Formats: sequence, C-alpha cells, structure tokens
Amino acid sequence: MMRSSETDSMLKQVMSDILVLQNDELEIVSVLIEKIKASRPHAQHKTPRASVSAIRAEAKRRAAALGNVPRAELAARLVKVVDEIRAEAIAKGAAIEGEWKGD
Repeated sequence: MMRSSETDSMLKQVMSDILVLQNDELEIVSVLIEKIKASRPHAQHKTPRASVSAIRAEAKRRAAALGNVPRAELAARLVKVVDEIRAEAIAKGAAIEGEWKGD
C-alpha cells in the first residue's frame, strides 16, 4: 500500500503527539485503536494470535501503566466500557435491553 506525503505528515504528527502522552492517556489511545480495528470487516485486520506469555506481559504492562490512576476512575472507565459493549450488543441484536437480574 502506497502512502501519500500527506499521510506521512499526518503519521509524523500523530507519533509526535503520542510521545508526550502520560501512561494513562496511552491506555486510552490503545483502547481506541483496538475499537477502530474491531469495527473493520474481519479481512482488513488479521492479527496473529498472541501467546499466553504475550497476553500476560501485555496485561502486566497495562496494569503498571494504570498503577497511579485512582481506583474510582478505573471503576468509572470499566462501567463506561461495559455500557458501550452492551449498547453495541443491543444494536446488533445480541442482547436485550433492560436490567440484568443475574443468573
């Protein structure tokens, strides 16, 4: 795939912006990138399966990056992500609206 000079310029600007972000802000960028990749048709992004050790290493990296974030903020982020996932599932017909009562 050929990139234009405009694309190269944009990539340089994005990388420059990313270099000055704090760890918790990088985590948000990472989540956003994953959401963008997940929204593409499957053929557009074939990610190789990660090994168990790679998954653990990534989990430890993310945990360390969020080490200074207050617990209440982490809980709020989790609730927000869960709500987004649920809304997406409802929109796709994979879940029903209403409160979850439990198993």
